Amino acid sequence: MNDHIPGIQVSRAFHDNYIAPRLASCMPALPYASALVGPGSEVLGFDTSMSRDHDWGPRVLIFIRESDVLQQEAVLAALHKDAPAAFHGFPVHIEQTVVTTVPAYYSGRLGVCPSKVLEGLELLDWLTIPSQTLAELTGGAVFRDDIGELTAARGRLGYYPQDVWLFLMASVWNRIGQEEHLMPRAGFMEDELGAGLIAYASFPPLDSAVWTKSVTTPIFASSTSASPELLTGKARFVCSLIT
Repeated sequence: MNDHIPGIQVSRAFHDNYIAPRLASCMPALPYASALVGPGSEVLGFDTSMSRDHDWGPRVLIFIRESDVLQQEAVLAALHKDAPAAFHGFPVHIEQTVVTTVPAYYSGRLGVCPSKVLEGLELLDWLTIPSQTLAELTGGAVFRDDIGELTAARGRLGYYPQDVWLFLMASVWNRIGQEEHLMPRAGFMEDELGAGLIAYASFPPLDSAVWTKSVTTPIFASSTSASPELLTGKARFVCSLIT
């Protein structure tokens, strides 16, 4: 754990020391943007030494203009030729470095037509996009942007429009309203385990890390530490279901 280097740092160095010099030598007139965005725990800063077991390592996404899309294969060929086998001690899988355009990549991740990536989403579009996807496309880091499309697209996706934000908050509270009465009912039946299961959602691997970085950490930490026996009991209960 102590010798871990964040993936963003590795990818930035890979861009600065290999990608940028290579393209400057082979295709000096080509404007492009490069970044680390999309899926991957390192994009959100949650990677650890264990993250290296899959899809982790020196890699970048290169975005060219749509008018230069015919040069996509030439860019890939330039990067693949004489690509290092390792960088800073980490294996290089050069096929993980992707050459694409902002409209193509972002529309594929968002599930909208490419024109909306540059022109802006409609209100209904926002409601179909998982918040995780938005975090992946606005997180990470941009290492270079000669064109400006990538920076602009990330800016447009940076926060929900006001009407969408209000609707999403109302929807979440409505969902809570369907279960908020169930915890005291479980307590009325002296079912402490049931009350604990209702009160605490199960955590995927990164949820606690997200909470730790959020502004609500003190409230969350105090509420969970107040009843560790419920969390322990829940863990045993879930394990019994799995096994």
